[in-house]
Amino acid sequence: MLQLFKSTDFNFTGRRYFAFAFSVLLIILTIVSLVVHRGVKYGVDFAGGTLLELKFSSPITTANLRSVFRNFSMGSASIQQFGEGYDFIVRFESEGIAEAAESTSIKVIELLKQAIPDNTPEIVRIEIVGPRIGKELQRNAILAILIGIFGILIYVSIRFDFRLGTAAVIALIQDVLIAIGFISITRTEISIPIIAALLTIVGYSVNNSIVISDRIRENLRKMHKVGFEAIINRSINDTLSRTVLTALSTFVVALMLWIFGAAAIKDFARIISFGIILGTYSTIFIAAPLVVEWEKRFPSRRRR
Repeated sequence: MLQLFKSTDFNFTGRRYFAFAFSVLLIILTIVSLVVHRGVKYGVDFAGGTLLELKFSSPITTANLRSVFRNFSMGSASIQQFGEGYDFIVRFESEGIAEAAESTSIKVIELLKQAIPDNTPEIVRIEIVGPRIGKELQRNAILAILIGIFGILIYVSIRFDFRLGTAAVIALIQDVLIAIGFISITRTEISIPIIAALLTIVGYSVNNSIVISDRIRENLRKMHKVGFEAIINRSINDTLSRTVLTALSTFVVALMLWIFGAAAIKDFARIISFGIILGTYSTIFIAAPLVVEWEKRFPSRRRR
């Protein structure tokens, strides 16, 4: 089996207070960003509206497009450029929109043909979502994340230990909160792919926590004369090579999708890339060290 580190003895649990303080700082930054930006920015999937992805044959500025859509019948437009001046995402508010996608695309193309006859774009993607459906998707997305976290708590508690399960879930909640902070700070729109990215982060983080929990259980059986904190620290070091190799391999793939992927997947890949780093950090410095702190303050019966 490939190993990045053959033998390590880092004192992860001994530095847990620095990690806890760092996590609190990140959560405070998340709260500040959400307050300043008045919450997250919802995409068409959740807020409702019409989204168009346009690909032009030659460069054009955001200001040019904004002037074209200024008096468009579908209302004010939010325009986002990506690439080198050829590709744009145009979003219209949801109020009063009940047109078919084909009808909307025809109206947009006709408008652009008249306004910019020498640079008519191709419509790469069009999405139309009513505001009522958007609200339902918001509720379902939150419910999906909560069910996932609760299910993980039950599984890890039964499979390993209630304290390990609770610590893993606390680390997951931290990961989701900080990831939402990253989404807020970068002004990324919340869409179905972003919810998928958050659920992927939850799954990735708990996978690492389960690997460490399994090693903790093994070491508790073998290392009877060693202190609890030393066992936890040894378990993290034993699985460190596997944790880092898994993180590196998945991070490289996510990074390539972020750099070279299509516009529709770039936001997803960016959140996943951040989430991999965050999930690796939380499983090493938060989840298992939380169990150490819990045991220190409220010793279990077998160790009193």
